Amino acid sequence: MPEGVTLIPWGGFPVHDLPTEPFTIRVLRVTLEPGAVVPPGAVPYPAAAYVEAGEVVLVPEGGGRWVYGPDGELLDSGAMEEMVLPVGAWFYTSPNTVDGIRNDGPDQASILGIELIPTTE
Repeated sequence: MPEGVTLIPWGGFPVHDLPTEPFTIRVLRVTLEPGAVVPPGAVPYPAAAYVEAGEVVLVPEGGGRWVYGPDGELLDSGAMEEMVLPVGAWFYTSPNTVDGIRNDGPDQASILGIELIPTTE
C-alpha cells in the first residue's frame, strides 16, 4: 500500500445465490440497545451482516443461512439453534430466510448490513 494508506480487511463470505438480474447493493447499520429485539422476519433477496460492536444473538427459524467467525471459519449453516455472534462475525442469508436478532448484553451492539436488492435499472 502507498505510504499513509492502511487496508484492514473485515472478512468476507461466499454469496450462495447471487441475483441473475440487475440489483442494488444497499449498506446499512442496525444498532441495538441492551435488551432490544428485532423480531423474526425475512427479505426476498440475499443479505449479509457483520457484527461491528457488542454481541448479537442470532435467532434463526429454518435454514438458508451461513455463519462465519471473525477468523472466517464456517461456524454453522442451514437450520440451527440460537447463536451468540461476537464482534467480527458474519452471517449470510438466502432470500426469504426467516430470522431475528437481539442484544442480551449490557452494551449497545451494532451490525453493518449488506443487501442485494433486485432493481429494474
